[in-house]
Amino acid sequence: MAEISYWSSSTVEPGFYLSSHTHQPTSVNKAAQGDNCTSRSGNKDENAERKEKTIQLSSSLQCNIQSDSCYVTLNWDKNLEGISHANINQAKKDTEEELMKKSVITDDFERKETIPSYEEGLRQIKKKRRLEREKTKGKNWFQMPAPEMTEERKHDLTILQMRKALDPKRFYKGNDIKALPRYFQFGEVVETPADFYHARIPKKQRKSTIVDELLADVETRKYNKRKYTEIQEAKRKNLGPYKHMKRLKKKKH
Repeated sequence: MAEISYWSSSTVEPGFYLSSHTHQPTSVNKAAQGDNCTSRSGNKDENAERKEKTIQLSSSLQCNIQSDSCYVTLNWDKNLEGISHANINQAKKDTEEELMKKSVITDDFERKETIPSYEEGLRQIKKKRRLEREKTKGKNWFQMPAPEMTEERKHDLTILQMRKALDPKRFYKGNDIKALPRYFQFGEVVETPADFYHARIPKKQRKSTIVDELLADVETRKYNKRKYTEIQEAKRKNLGPYKHMKRLKKKKH
C-alpha cells in the first residue's frame, strides 16, 4: 500500500513523498526526525524563557496617550508622595475638633439650667440671615462691604463731606446724607502714562490718608490759614455789640 508523508529538507524542496514500499524511507525520515527534535528542543527553550519573564499588567504598560490634561490623574505615585501617617493623623484630629465645636455637650454642660436646642428655630434663622445681609450693600452695589469705622476712616469721610470748603474754584455736588455712610470703600486712582509729567503725584509725596495729603499740600494750607484768619476777624467784630448787650443786662438787674 502506498504511503504519503510530508517532509522538508534544506537541500530538497518541500512536497509530498509517494512511496510504493511498506517501510518508510530511511534518509528522508531521519532528516525529518532530526528536524522535529530540534524544533521540540527550541520550543522548550522558548517556553522556559517565557516563564522566566516577569508578568506586566495592563495598567503598568506605557502608552503614548498623555494623561496630564485628564480630570482624573493616573499617576498614583505622585499623588501619594506627600501623604504620610502623620498627615493622616493630623487630618483626623482636625475633623474631631471641628465636630466637637458643634457638639452640645461641653465642659460646662452640667452648670447650664436648660439644654440648648440642637435645631435652630425660624426666628434665629431669620435673624442670622438678616445679619448676613447687613454685612454688604447688596447685588445692586456689587456687594459693597460695611468695614469697621476707625479714626482715620472717620476723618477721611468727614473731609469728603466737607469737600466744598477745600477748593472754592471747583463745584462739588451736595451730599445725599448728612451722617457718615455705613457702606464705603477706598480705592486708588491709577494714572495713565500721559499724566506722568503734568498731573502726577510723586511717590515721596503720597500719603496713606486724605488728611495727611491735605496737610502736606502747600496751597491747601495757605488757603485754610487765610480763611481761618477771616473767620476770627469776623467773630471779633461781632463780639463788641455782644459785650455791650451784656453790660446793659447787668445794669437792669
